[in-house]
Amino acid sequence: MPDQLDSNLNFEDRTQEVQRSIRTLFEKIGRDENEITIVYGQMNWGSLSNSVLYTALLEMENDLNILSAEQILADRRIVTRPGSREPGTDEDPEELSETWVRRRQPVITKDISWFINNGDSEEIKNKARKYRERMLLDLYMEHVKMTGETYFPELHRLLKAEWDFSYRNEE
Repeated sequence: MPDQLDSNLNFEDRTQEVQRSIRTLFEKIGRDENEITIVYGQMNWGSLSNSVLYTALLEMENDLNILSAEQILADRRIVTRPGSREPGTDEDPEELSETWVRRRQPVITKDISWFINNGDSEEIKNKARKYRERMLLDLYMEHVKMTGETYFPELHRLLKAEWDFSYRNEE
């Protein structure tokens, strides 16, 4: 779906979700609801597709500011790359292809030790503990197969750190 529409949509022609989101934005930033159609036209929001505008409105609510359609599209980071070859004499020029580059969203991850220490139930804690032990043993076995050495410094360091972290309060 394209980011921009062929023609501008009026505020009243937008989906209920987009209209509600615009009203919420105006309420949060302290602007009068009567200004919506004026700002909507000035910011050229009518040229944006519903999904692009809705996503931008959610970001604007978080940042408590208003962005124009041009700023919204610039923030989406559309990168165009030229075609790979020159057109022949009997071919039409190839259109530029668009490559979309999305910003990575932050991902919250938890280490296996977090589940061992903070699991919701004993079952989760035990499964996490067994999983860690199985993964460490698999890692050790792979090391022995590849090198023939039975001493694995990295595994020793990890086990020592885990022991120190897990059992230091029990002494």
